[in-house]
Amino acid sequence: MASPSPLLSGEEQAGASDFSPFPPLPDANTPFVKRHLGTDWQVGSYILLVFSIEYLLLEIYLTATTGVTTTNVTSLIAAILFAGGSVYFIWVSYPSVMMKIFTVSAEEVDKYSCTDKYFTGNHFLLATWLFFFALSMYLYDGIALIIFYPTSLVGYVYSLFCLIVLVFMFIWVYACRPQNLLANDMRGSSVVYDNCLSKCCCCCGPTWKTHLGTDFLVGAWFFEGFFVLASLASLAYVLYAPASALAWAYLTMSLGFTAGFTLFIWSSYPENFMTTVVYDKFLKHACCVKESAAPSASEPSAPPV
Repeated sequence: MASPSPLLSGEEQAGASDFSPFPPLPDANTPFVKRHLGTDWQVGSYILLVFSIEYLLLEIYLTATTGVTTTNVTSLIAAILFAGGSVYFIWVSYPSVMMKIFTVSAEEVDKYSCTDKYFTGNHFLLATWLFFFALSMYLYDGIALIIFYPTSLVGYVYSLFCLIVLVFMFIWVYACRPQNLLANDMRGSSVVYDNCLSKCCCCCGPTWKTHLGTDFLVGAWFFEGFFVLASLASLAYVLYAPASALAWAYLTMSLGFTAGFTLFIWSSYPENFMTTVVYDKFLKHACCVKESAAPSASEPSAPPV
């Protein structure tokens, strides 16, 4: 019998016991492109890694050319941590790894150590903690501004903005704990929706639940908005200084992060879990991928890799 599905509620699973949200695991005949970019999660993860590397290279360049300053050092540390989180996101995007996360039982999670439950229990959790620590480096900059320029509002406003970002980042970390990924019939925890959004006195209840019904979606949508705003700010920078290579670097980086997070959000909806839209509509044709015919009943499939 197939494992419980993150796509379906408990009642729906009862009538679809053979359903699995996971695509077939790759075997020896799976093309390279499909193996590594076959799901939208994988595509989004690799996009995130590419532009995380750009972010890291940019910070290395700025540190080398403008000197070792507090801001440069904190930004460089943030870039390293962000790149590390991106690597974990790639690892977890593979169906075989994702399957292990969502097929673990609540009884098994209960036996995890405190370290596993809250810090290292899965690659989602490791990635989001690295993102959290990366963003916390910018709060350090804000505190430094307050210390050295206590009469200026800049440090206080900057620090407040960083704290807001970290609050939403922690929501994402919370959502990725093993016990919270299994909540609500494996749809994920919904603390923000249950305690805040569902109590809003407006006519948007169903919309809130659809798009912000899980804590994972709350965190993902916040950072999608963050990178959209960053892209607009970078575009304004390019328009102001079109000859600046730095302006173009910021623009390509922010657009890349926006694209990666867009695919994460798309794949985070229950009905889109482990979809293969980008591969099916673009990569399979653009990369001239040739897929082998499925083996006949008399020919056993190669074992999953």
